[in-house]
Amino acid sequence: MLPFARMVKYGNIKPAPSGVLKISTSSSHMGMLFDSGNLYLRGSGAHYRLGNNSTEYVQNGWVQCPYKVSNVWCLFAGTIILTTDGEFYLAGQMNYVGVSASPVPGWTNITSILSTIPSLTTVQDIASTETTASNGSLLILLSDGNLYGIGRNAGGELGVTGIKSTPILINTGVTLIAGTQSGGAFHFVKNGQYYRCGNNASYNLGSSSSKLSTFTVSTDISGTVIGISCTPETTSVLTSNRNKINVYTAGKNTDYCLGIGYGDTTI
Repeated sequence: MLPFARMVKYGNIKPAPSGVLKISTSSSHMGMLFDSGNLYLRGSGAHYRLGNNSTEYVQNGWVQCPYKVSNVWCLFAGTIILTTDGEFYLAGQMNYVGVSASPVPGWTNITSILSTIPSLTTVQDIASTETTASNGSLLILLSDGNLYGIGRNAGGELGVTGIKSTPILINTGVTLIAGTQSGGAFHFVKNGQYYRCGNNASYNLGSSSSKLSTFTVSTDISGTVIGISCTPETTSVLTSNRNKINVYTAGKNTDYCLGIGYGDTTI
């Protein structure tokens, strides 16, 4: 039985508990966002990615973000949040926005850096990639399908050359994005087709071992692309074709992750 005062105001119904809104993960840390706006992070504190001014490994405890959060993206060497006030903050390496190649303690407001992106708070997804921990880049997808890029771009994974400290428009009508964390490649879907760009050392882009310097559509995949999943050395693309679901995979077969043959064969 609930307290009488609460029963008078709300009835004899217990309020629903706060639920988990999103879980975001990288290779070494994770964030759990609740619908209350509370964000908790745990894992490796390297590069200050947990936002708590420490690079220590926090294995057995959660670090609470000091802001109310509406979305979170855990990257290889950092964390990006969108607050309920419409502000973007970055914890970790600032290379993702083309500024310093060094990590910064605490949370840095990067809203002004991204401010040239129209309707910035309509961000649907953010993907990242790194050639090294200090040379990352971002893809930023808006709900209207406009796709922007920013970052140090050391491997040309944005389809252009040089550091981009101001967002550039990469394409329009995009529905899905992905990044090869610590692998130097970006991926997106437009009109159901799969595009990719960047480092292809392990054949994970499905063409040859040569780097792709511009976003190129894959001619090896048939059907409508509905999903992309990446490891540092492989890429898997999920398609729908005439009521059939197909999976295409390319890259290095380390630990038999491609499900074929033996050893480190590349396909």
